[in-house]
Amino acid sequence: MILNKLIELRSSLASPSEALYEALTGGGGRTVSGERVNPEKALGISAYFGAIRAISEDVGGLPLPVYLRLTRGKKKLIEHPVYPLLNKSANRDMSAIVWRALMLHHALGWGNGYSEIETNRGGEPIGLWPLDPRKVTPKWSDNHELFYVVQQSTGGQVVILPERMFHLHGLGFDGITGYSIAEYAKQTLGLAIAEEKAGAALFGNSSRPAGVLRHPNKVDEKEGKKFKKEWEESFGQGSENFHKTAVLPLGMEWQSIAQPNKDAQWIEARQFSVVEIARWFRMPPHKLQDLTRGTYSNIDAQNIEYVVDTLTSWMIYFEQEVNRKLLVRTQDAQIFAEHLTAGLLRGDIATRFEAHAVARQWGWASANDVRELENQNPLPGDQGDMYLVPMNMVPADQVGKANAELEPVIDENGRVFHLSRRPTDTQCDIQGDDGPDEASIRLAVMQQMHSVLARLSVERDGKDTGWIVDTITASYQPVFADVCQRLNRLENDKISRAQRTDRVADLDEFYKQHRLHVGNMLTPYVRTFGETVWLAVYGTELPSRVLDMLTDEIAGIAERSISQSRAEVASLGAVRMEGRYEADLKRLSVAMKEACDATSQESSNGQ
Repeated sequence: MILNKLIELRSSLASPSEALYEALTGGGGRTVSGERVNPEKALGISAYFGAIRAISEDVGGLPLPVYLRLTRGKKKLIEHPVYPLLNKSANRDMSAIVWRALMLHHALGWGNGYSEIETNRGGEPIGLWPLDPRKVTPKWSDNHELFYVVQQSTGGQVVILPERMFHLHGLGFDGITGYSIAEYAKQTLGLAIAEEKAGAALFGNSSRPAGVLRHPNKVDEKEGKKFKKEWEESFGQGSENFHKTAVLPLGMEWQSIAQPNKDAQWIEARQFSVVEIARWFRMPPHKLQDLTRGTYSNIDAQNIEYVVDTLTSWMIYFEQEVNRKLLVRTQDAQIFAEHLTAGLLRGDIATRFEAHAVARQWGWASANDVRELENQNPLPGDQGDMYLVPMNMVPADQVGKANAELEPVIDENGRVFHLSRRPTDTQCDIQGDDGPDEASIRLAVMQQMHSVLARLSVERDGKDTGWIVDTITASYQPVFADVCQRLNRLENDKISRAQRTDRVADLDEFYKQHRLHVGNMLTPYVRTFGETVWLAVYGTELPSRVLDMLTDEIAGIAERSISQSRAEVASLGAVRMEGRYEADLKRLSVAMKEACDATSQESSNGQ
């Protein structure tokens, strides 16, 4: 423990320490049932222990990733220094689940869970060390600044400042400390302990209630004590005395004076204690193995109720304390931690597959998204990353126009594709049995650019080459943006999948393949852009030197994209996709202007 300030500790009868108080009182306050209850003793009650264990382990075992919030969506930051503390090892002696479950156990039982935050010289958290909640006391200085006083086993005290203390608590009175469920539920817990002891005493006494032996004559006191001792040794407590036959002296008879457990409704009281304890923890009784009201038809709903009503508040308490104390030192305010609850909300296999089918059909999940939720590896290649949408779905203001806007296009091999003209009149979807090849894409994009070429043929009088290139660039921008967005989505998905599965090393192979993929995807679009410019300016096909220039530009786009992506993953653990390719089309436009100027200059020199 890092000592901030040493304070002398003195414990007396007037101001007893926690240990002295419990030694004097026998361990907790006495209840009406006569039983003393404290958080440690309450753990001997099966329902109480079950509730503590269920909440602590269910929340502690959930993944708790660190994310970067994007303009839309979020990115998992596996390389962030806080990520392993929450998901692998909280310190050199404890795994993450042990530490997180312990914090929740302390917060539920004692009202507060405390851990000292160990940091490196740069102020980054490198360890979380739990403290005994019975030995930590939050206090305020004269100027109302919070600090924590920690009692040491050696007899001294240390002060820890709030920025070095991870403090988890739930509902409380002052907003700084939480209520101890064991303290406020001590009457309920004391009754449960008394009921358990009553049952144990009954069966420990051969299942016979207390009673008296009656004799019609006066019995000498000495003889009475002797007979009592012999009776208890032969027929008293212990399972070894079950079913023994007793022979009473002449005239003596047995008379019970205790209330039978059946008349006291002992079983019903024991069952109700489980419900009462569940009520204190705001959890459905079936999580404590009380299935009195659980049925096949409502158990899934009760499991969802458990996550929503019981666990969610504790998850939020935990997340916000992580954000306040562990992530506050990060420079990016958009970094946060959040539990993944999908595993707790999984339904049966039929329900899950039906939900997956809906997600796949309506286009917001791919095959690989579904396979990841089912803990399966992605499909080979990129076939599992395709998103499908129903063909009959169109914007409301386009009803009746969809079929009219589908135009057949025949490529040089005689295959038929359908060109869908959107309201922008510049973007296109190409559908075919085998998928479009480069020639088909170029043909479809050229079809989209025909209206631009027609307009240029009318308006070009008096305009220079730069105006023509700029006009084509502006019309071509939505087409180029569409293919770049698809490349972004593919890269985004592959990186996210590698991070979610802790296989960041696979990114090296992905980037190697992705560089080729970017080139293959951009080639037909960039080449068509150059062909459109050249057709508008010179009315001829592209010369080989301009084709070579465009090939170099495509390679440059791919290389810049990979370099930027690698840099962002290294620094942020995620990729910011916004604006990735915006400058590339401008570079292509400038390159085409320079190519046109060079050709015009050569023509002038030739004349």
